[in-house]
Amino acid sequence: MNREIKFKAKRKDNNEWIYGYYSKTDLGTFINQYRVDYEDECTYCEDFEVIPETVSQYTGLKDKNGIEIYENYILKMFQIDYGSESENGYGESIFEYKEVHIEATLNFIYSYELYGEFLDDIEVIGNKFDNPELLDKEVK
Repeated sequence: MNREIKFKAKRKDNNEWIYGYYSKTDLGTFINQYRVDYEDECTYCEDFEVIPETVSQYTGLKDKNGIEIYENYILKMFQIDYGSESENGYGESIFEYKEVHIEATLNFIYSYELYGEFLDDIEVIGNKFDNPELLDKEVK
């Protein structure tokens, strides 16, 4: 699987999301951003300390609207088939072992593995840190 490796997390100083490379040291957990200073013609790296629990890795996939899917995103799944019935559902993206799954609660826990052909049925609607109430949303 060839994909871009990148992360996002909430900054410790202002609680805003930052994107970049992840590093964990004895000094803390950081997202590193490489920046270009065109005036001085140089590249430099800036480190931002982040809240460790919010670190989320990019899955390499995009939803039906072209939005990148990170782990811990809340996704709306359209027309999930389970048994002889089909309905919409909500779930959290879980990225593990180089595979992406959605853990959704319908009438039971349902694991829906993401592949390219299913992405037209998935829409990012938030994340579990900023929108935890969406995980309790009723299935419609």
